[in-house]
Amino acid sequence: EPQIDEMTQEQLAVKNIIVQYCSWKKYDDNAEYLDIDVVNGGMGTYITSGKAIDVTWSKDDPWGVTKYRDGNGDEIKLNPGKTWVEIVLNDSVGSVSLQ
Repeated sequence: EPQIDEMTQEQLAVKNIIVQYCSWKKYDDNAEYLDIDVVNGGMGTYITSGKAIDVTWSKDDPWGVTKYRDGNGDEIKLNPGKTWVEIVLNDSVGSVSLQ
């Protein structure tokens, strides 16, 4: 379904979408909170202008900038405009549908 901005009543629109697949674990057996690994790198998808490519993501240090690279290992260049990064748990990758 379209995502509608509550303030403007307009459909949200962004130029770049990054789907970042991350591993995870529970903090402990009693906690409902997840410890999502956004540091050690992984796979993802970069979507822009109606096209999608597979990417990898990594960080040089835990507080560093996340870098996204294409299949050739080159850092991708985001198109000017808004960017939405969607974190998806690794065990949910099969349920992601790009339409």
